[in-house]
Amino acid sequence: MMARRWLLVTGPDRGGRRIVERQLGALGLQTRLACQGFTLMADDDVPVLATQNPPLAIIGALFERQTFARLKRVSHPVAQTIATDPGGFVCQNFWGRYVAIGAEKESGEVWALRDPSGAVPVYWVPRPGLALLTSNVRLLVDAGLLIPRVDLAFVAAHLNRPGHHGTRTGLEEVTELLPGTMLTMGREIRVRTIWSPFEFIREQPVSAAGLRSVVERSIVALASCHERLLVTVSGGLDSSIIAASLTRSRRPVSLLTIATVDACGDERPWARLLADALGFALATDIYDHGDIDLQHSTTEHQPWLSARTFAQGYDRRRQAQARASGADAIFSGDGGDNVFCLVTSARPVIDRLAAEGLEAAFETARDIARLTSCSVPAVLRSACLQMLRGSTRSWPLDDRFLSAQAKALAACMPWHPWLEPRLGVPPGKRAHIAAIIRTQKYQNAYVPGCAEAVLPLLSQPIIEACLSVPSWEWCRNGANRSLARAAFEGVLPNAIVHRRTKGGPDAFCVEIIERNRPELREMLLGGVLASSDMLDAAAIDRSLTCGAALGPDVHRILALVDAEAWMRAWSADAPDRRYL
Repeated sequence: MMARRWLLVTGPDRGGRRIVERQLGALGLQTRLACQGFTLMADDDVPVLATQNPPLAIIGALFERQTFARLKRVSHPVAQTIATDPGGFVCQNFWGRYVAIGAEKESGEVWALRDPSGAVPVYWVPRPGLALLTSNVRLLVDAGLLIPRVDLAFVAAHLNRPGHHGTRTGLEEVTELLPGTMLTMGREIRVRTIWSPFEFIREQPVSAAGLRSVVERSIVALASCHERLLVTVSGGLDSSIIAASLTRSRRPVSLLTIATVDACGDERPWARLLADALGFALATDIYDHGDIDLQHSTTEHQPWLSARTFAQGYDRRRQAQARASGADAIFSGDGGDNVFCLVTSARPVIDRLAAEGLEAAFETARDIARLTSCSVPAVLRSACLQMLRGSTRSWPLDDRFLSAQAKALAACMPWHPWLEPRLGVPPGKRAHIAAIIRTQKYQNAYVPGCAEAVLPLLSQPIIEACLSVPSWEWCRNGANRSLARAAFEGVLPNAIVHRRTKGGPDAFCVEIIERNRPELREMLLGGVLASSDMLDAAAIDRSLTCGAALGPDVHRILALVDAEAWMRAWSADAPDRRYL
């Protein structure tokens, strides 16, 4: 399944709309809904629920909040209610992987709502008398509707604030509609927040049994959209929870684990333990350097950068297995650490001190000391320093190998709105929300292939349930993600539930650098980033020469290479395309 394409064109300029419709039609898109305010065009395989009166389109999959059943059609009463209160009604009564689009009858304004999980990307570009919305910016370029121009400030901020993003994209003129927000297009364009994580942090905390129920029902609901599933597993907690939940699905399920040649990244024994316990077939594979092409970014199909050079191997191995097994979807546990609030600081001590007092805060300090192998006094000192610093954005900066110009450009970029200081939000919960922000790009960072990438732990019901849990409950008894472990105790093998360490592809990343040092040097010292005065070339040269790139700098060097490849991909587009 290649990237599904759809585009919404809206505005009073009927002549301009007809030009866009013809250009999209020439690329094979079909009109799926046309009304006075907008035209929605899409590939045939894009799932769309549509009503003409009132004009409404749901792109993707929508599930009922109470029953978790997939909506197969939109009844007239539901369509009328959505038309009256689109944002509030949809987010409160449904969830899923969707974009909802409609037009207000009286004002003629067109609105588009992106679901809080961010599963379907939405980008918009204003034009004289028109607005264009799409999930695929390459479609705009192919249709002659956009000349891509790289935004150097975005690139600088991406490198300086790893994992951060906001409404700005890496291409000038292209703006992202953030998850849980609604875009209204009329005489002016407005964006407002419909869903916010801050609404759920004061809710009654979910119990372990309640968390398990929400997780299982969400995953089974998502599985119902597909015929056959492949789950990438490592024997770690998050992917194991997904596999266990799918034992309740009626869909055929198989597992895949991908190992490095180095023993540190070989999770096959743990994956076999999981497969045997659940009764699923397990396929195994090895990371292959033949899958890595440094000249291509893993997200060159998106208007933003990633840092997943090694994941080219991961993506290709799992798509190959999906083809072999006939799977039309690949489920993975990406984002589980974020949603299940893997604790890496003393902030929960501050949260609990404010909520329950000194004695309870000492208990949490002991939990974190056990979790991090630090002393209790060290944890308390860290908590005190956090309190003295006050309200800060929970986002680490990385200026390694960046030039002074790049640092200055990065400092001018706006932050994600959820990171703005808010009264009454404790620091541990702010860090949890920051971790969830990081996941908003995960679902769309995979290279499109025959099977759809699904990250079920990022579903709206699961995120909302986890936000209700106080930060200190996630590290109780010195175990990270402790509530998730408790939720699936007795369902998963004890060895997996209580596992504290896990391997990864670090050794493979080191091998990428070892095998490609001349190419890396050419790309970074003679590429677009260097010519744009974004890099500290001397520092990069030292790292590649002295061997630091094989140690602490390995992931940073690969992130820079991916950024270089992304910039080359978008800078290479012909500048003489027709521009509407």
